[in-house]
Amino acid sequence: MNIEDVLAIFKREFYPIIEKFKTYTLSVEQAKASSERFVYHPGVYVFWKEGKVFKVGRSLDNSRKRSLEHLSDDTGGVMKSFENDVNVRLILFNCIEPEDYHWTAAVEMYLEKKLNPVVRSKRTG
Repeated sequence: MNIEDVLAIFKREFYPIIEKFKTYTLSVEQAKASSERFVYHPGVYVFWKEGKVFKVGRSLDNSRKRSLEHLSDDTGGVMKSFENDVNVRLILFNCIEPEDYHWTAAVEMYLEKKLNPVVRSKRTG
């Protein structure tokens, strides 16, 4: 599965509310350094590397921050190795308006089911 496949799955299911989201595809370094306007908003994150989805998760306040915590926590015993890996991409589906955070639950649950990540969420898995 490539990154375009991940984006297409999101767009196909959530096209009626697509304008509520800003999507980012970033390296880990770009995510750490980003000051993009919506990168700190509530949203869903997807860790992708070399054709595989490794983790899908959500944050009700700051998806960039929460996603990067998985690196230091070594979620699933694999995430720490992603910190300096130039092949890893972090895909963020972030709410433009923070009060739309409730949509993140639906997006996360749907993407978890459709993308079948290597490291499953305990709450949906």
